[in-house]
Amino acid sequence: MSPADQLDDIRFMRLCLRLAERGRGYVSPNPVVGALLVKNGRVLARGYHKKFGGNHAEVECLSRYDGDCHGTTLYVNLEPCSHFGKTPPCTEMIIRRGVSRVIVGMIDPNPIVSGNGVRELKTAGIAVVTGICKNECREANKMFIKNISSHKPYVNVKIAQTLDGKVAKERRRLSWITGAASQKEVHKWRRAYDAVCIGAGTIRSDNPLLTVRHVSGRDPSVVVLDGGLNVSARSRFLSTASRQASIIVCTENAARENESRVARLTRSGAFVLQMRGDRISLDRMLSALFQHGIGSLLVEGGQEIFSQFVMEDLYDELNVFISSKLYGRGLSPCVLDLPIQDRLSHSAITTRRLGNDVLIQLTR
Repeated sequence: MSPADQLDDIRFMRLCLRLAERGRGYVSPNPVVGALLVKNGRVLARGYHKKFGGNHAEVECLSRYDGDCHGTTLYVNLEPCSHFGKTPPCTEMIIRRGVSRVIVGMIDPNPIVSGNGVRELKTAGIAVVTGICKNECREANKMFIKNISSHKPYVNVKIAQTLDGKVAKERRRLSWITGAASQKEVHKWRRAYDAVCIGAGTIRSDNPLLTVRHVSGRDPSVVVLDGGLNVSARSRFLSTASRQASIIVCTENAARENESRVARLTRSGAFVLQMRGDRISLDRMLSALFQHGIGSLLVEGGQEIFSQFVMEDLYDELNVFISSKLYGRGLSPCVLDLPIQDRLSHSAITTRRLGNDVLIQLTR
């Protein structure tokens, strides 16, 4: 392959990835996938996976082109599927349409597919190249990779603190720690994640809506950790009709002792997820949430919740927003007192400026 051809492959694969992002937040637990059909350096058709249960990107793309596919190249950021699921195999259509060459960003980590799609295409006489922009493709589907490998959601723990290390005012008065740019970034995450996780204490003190604002996009589900089942059925987050789902996590004992509250919460549209034992095991809760269709979780607090996720090493990303404000007195994040240096040393650390705030991102 000439350097010019390789540059073209990289350029078109990055276009695939931009297309794939349009499905973010709508296709989970499926991966985000984009596809381009190209001939002689010209894009003939494009497509992306739009919603869970809908056509895959390759089918969307090829369905938009009626011409002869001889001599064309199909670019796709994830290996085409080779099995019947909610839709027929994508390899079947690629072969039937006579595509000459397929460029694949990464092999599908799903054992049902992994390598089989590429083998089918090669057996049919189609030239296949894999690994173009592989790291970028893995980054785009990091949530899907985590789901397949562990059967648990991808977890992003978000902490916002002042310059003097406070996460809330002393009397828990509601106030914005970060500025508009940081708040917009968090709302971008909300629309991309399946669910936002928050503690019952924050629900009681702040009564947040937890919707997507500042940007366009769908509202995520809400997961409330409420071991004692104290959340009111009149909480604001339960009033959002566009919400994907509301899940209240409590202990079995609390549910037995508060059957009337379980009934009220259920009538308000919430699902009460009951966990065994006298306290909520976050690890078992993550497994249970995955079984309920939650493939990615944005942990927004409060203090005890995000500290527990970090302390139990149950995060994939840790994002710390540091504002220029000074509170003096207030609550400090418990994670500052945890011996987590060894764990953090194995993380990739990046920093970004967002208005007057600094975002420190640690990724496993």
